[in-house]
This record gives sequence, C-alpha cells and structure tokens, in this order.
Amino acid sequence: MPDLSLQIGGLHSLPFSSSYEGILNFGTWDNGAGESGEYQKSTLIKINTPGVTNINGVAVHEEASGVFIDGIADISKGFAFDINSSSTLPAGENQLASLGVVNFETFALEYRDINGNPSWDSLTSSIGGFYNTSGNNQQLFPGNPIIDGDYTVIMHSSPVRGAGELSDKWGMRITYQVAVGNLAAWVMEEIYPYEAYSGEWTLTSGGSDELAAAHLLVNGYGLTLDGNASFWIPTNS
Repeated sequence: MPDLSLQIGGLHSLPFSSSYEGILNFGTWDNGAGESGEYQKSTLIKINTPGVTNINGVAVHEEASGVFIDGIADISKGFAFDINSSSTLPAGENQLASLGVVNFETFALEYRDINGNPSWDSLTSSIGGFYNTSGNNQQLFPGNPIIDGDYTVIMHSSPVRGAGELSDKWGMRITYQVAVGNLAAWVMEEIYPYEAYSGEWTLTSGGSDELAAAHLLVNGYGLTLDGNASFWIPTNS
C-alpha cells in the first residue's frame, strides 16, 4: 500500500493532471472558469464505497471525487467554502484551490534533486505551488504524516476553519483528526452546519463511516486513514 499520508492544500496556478506523477487531488475550485468560477471534479481519484452505491439516486461508488460539485459555480458550498471570506479567491495568478495527497513512492522516483533526494519543486513551480491568500509562499512542502489510527480530513483554513481573522493564513492546508466510528457525527457537526456541501444529504450523526466518507468525497474533501486511501482509490488502480 503506497504512503499517501502527505497532505497538500492551498492555492495554485496550474491544474493537476496525470503528468504530475504521485500528486493526486480530490477536486479543484477554478476561479477563472466561467463568469464566476466553478468546481471541477478530480481526474485522479475515484470513490470506492461499494456499500454506498448512490446518494438519493445519484451514483457515488466508482465515480470521481468531487462529482457532486463538478460544474457548480457557488463557492459558498463545497470544500472551498469561505476560503477568502467571500465568493471568490483573491486576485492574482493563483486562482485554483485544491486539496490532495502525495503518493510518496511514485513522487520520489519521478522528482529528485541532484543528490537523489525527493525534490519538492513540482509543488512550488510545476503546479504553481501552494500559497496562502496573501500570496506569500508558506506551503512549499506537503504536510507531515498523521498515522495514528484516526481519519485525517484535509481541508482549507478559513475564518471558520482554524485561521480566525488572520487573513494571511486563509486558504492554507488544515487537517482534522477524527476517530474511526465517529466520522458521520464529526461531519454533521463540522461541515453540514456551514452548508459546505452540495446536493441532498442522507447522512445523520449515527451514519456509518462509509456513508460519511461518501458524502465527503463527492464534495471534494480529502480523506485518509493511517496514511492510506480511505474509501477511494487512484483512477489508475
């Protein structure tokens, strides 16, 4: 099982694609798409919830991560909710907002420095780097692994997500640790009240982890368990 515990999240300038070996995204908000921007589903991750094949009749299992918000031009819902305390991202070149993970084994083979060590330049140049909303490059590297038996939910920092009124910290990677068996209750407390979702939800606080994971993933939120893919797989698997 590849190590997928390195989380990435923030603003960047160039889109993810299969050419960026080892870099997987759960979904992207494209501020330049259409008149007001829109969400785009992942092309690299598909949902793996055989026990939850659909939500209110809409297919979930084996669909792309972020499929429910794909094409939606409303940043007040979904994983990019309130990144900039407004309906758009800040002006500048980094007009894409994504959450993702790094397949370290693949990445380290593809990107090496002159000493043969993993080079993180692809996260700072090839795909624009990950920046906070002030434009300062404060996320040159993926997040540290969180491997402790809990789920890791990957999100963006914002006024309601760990950054308060510190605007220079908005839009950066932030993670939450959630105990196994408690994912649905956490989602209903920490995500649902902020309307940071799309589509009809069939989730209650007593729902299964798999159902909760399906609701997270269809809306483009990141999720791992002990550093491994949880209820999702890379599209090439």
